[in-house]
Amino acid sequence: MDRNLYISKRLCHNGVEFLPPLSDGNPDITTILEFSFMKIVSAILIIFSLAVSGLAFADAASGQSTYAARGCIGCHGHNGKSIVSTSPSLAGKDAAFVKKNLTDFRSGVRQNPIMNAMAAGLSDDDINNLADYIDTLK
Repeated sequence: MDRNLYISKRLCHNGVEFLPPLSDGNPDITTILEFSFMKIVSAILIIFSLAVSGLAFADAASGQSTYAARGCIGCHGHNGKSIVSTSPSLAGKDAAFVKKNLTDFRSGVRQNPIMNAMAAGLSDDDINNLADYIDTLK
């Protein structure tokens, strides 16, 4: 079988060509390589997008674990809805609000004996993960 005819048939599916033919009706090797390169680039972009979105979910999941393990539920309630009148509900608060307040409690800029003690042991990653989790609570 002629090589050009073979390549042309491989790039067809149900009679629909995926590559534009040249004047003789067959795609040239440059077009095939460009098409293959674009498929590889597209695959890399899709994989990268999925990986990045997976990281976002991992942060929120880690934040949920930290929320439970650090005892946040005791005052701020399950799913961020407080049942303690002296503790605010966190549901509906955005990540930036949570990050700022936890950072301020940790550094002592904002004073509250309970929250200063709770935030003192939090790393930057813990704060980011908690903020990402609380941001999902509506």
